[in-house]
Amino acid sequence: MGKIHIFTDADLDGAGCIFLLKKIYKNFTYQVTTEKKFREDFLNWQLKNKISDFDKVIICDLNLKDNIDMVDRTGIEIYDHHSEHVEKRDQYNKAITYLEEDGSCTMTIYKEHEPELTNYQKLLVKLINDYDSYTLEYPYSKPLDKVFWSYTGNRVEKFLNDFGEGFKGFNQYHKNMLSSLERKTKEFIENETFYTGKLKVSGEDRFIISCFIQFNPNEISEILLKKYKCDIALLINLKGKSVYFRKRKDCDISMAKLAEKLCDGGGHDDAAGGSLNDTIINITKLLKPVE
Repeated sequence: MGKIHIFTDADLDGAGCIFLLKKIYKNFTYQVTTEKKFREDFLNWQLKNKISDFDKVIICDLNLKDNIDMVDRTGIEIYDHHSEHVEKRDQYNKAITYLEEDGSCTMTIYKEHEPELTNYQKLLVKLINDYDSYTLEYPYSKPLDKVFWSYTGNRVEKFLNDFGEGFKGFNQYHKNMLSSLERKTKEFIENETFYTGKLKVSGEDRFIISCFIQFNPNEISEILLKKYKCDIALLINLKGKSVYFRKRKDCDISMAKLAEKLCDGGGHDDAAGGSLNDTIINITKLLKPVE
C-alpha cells in the first residue's frame, strides 16, 4: 500500500479508528481534528499536499454533512456513523464511502475490514463502541473514556501507547487519575450552584438543568439528569467557550439537532456540543438557581 493520510475525530472513537487502521494499513500519517475544525484543517493540509500524491486519504468519525462538496473526491475514503451524515450518503459520487448507522465509527471499520485481533484488542473495540453508543453494557467503558481525556498533548498517540495491545485493565497511573476525578466530581456536585427551569423545545415544555463546568461534562450531566429528574442537561465551559448537551434516555429530542440549531454544533442523538454564543447565554437567563 502506498502513501496514506488519515483525518480522525479528536475523541475516543476517533482514537479507536486509528487503532484499527493500524492493523489494516500498518504505515500512514494521521491528523486529529473535529467536525467544527475539519474544513479549515483540510484546506490547510491541501496547501502543502495533493490528494493525488496519496494512494488514499481516509476520513473517519467526522460528520461531514456540511462539507460533502469539499470531500467528494476521487482518492478519498470516508467512514462515519453519525445519522445526519448517513442520511446524505446518496450525495456522494466520487469518494468511496462507508456510512452506516452504528454504535461507533470504530465498529463500522471493524465490520468492514474484520482485521485480525487478539481477544484483548477485540475487547478494546467493544469498550469503545459501548461508550460511543452510550449503551454502557461494560463497566470499563466510561473509565476508558475518562482515561483518554486525561491525557495531555497527543491523546491518540498516548492512548495507542497504553492500549495498542488491547484492553488488559488500567495501570496505576490510570487508577490514580480515575480516583482523583471521582473525588473532584463528587465535590463539584456537592458544592456547585445549579440552574433549572422549563423551556419549550420542539413544541413541548422540557425541564433543563444547567451549570458551569471545566471538566468531566458527560459524567456530571448524567449525575444531574438523574438527581434532578430533568430532560436535558446544558453545561457551559466559559473558559473554553463551549457548550455540552445531554439528554435522559427516554427524551425524544436529538441533542445533535438541538446543538446545531442553538449553537452551530453537532454530535449524537444522546450527546452533542457547540460554541458558546448569545443564544445560549439568553437561555441561561431564563433558568433559576436550584434551592
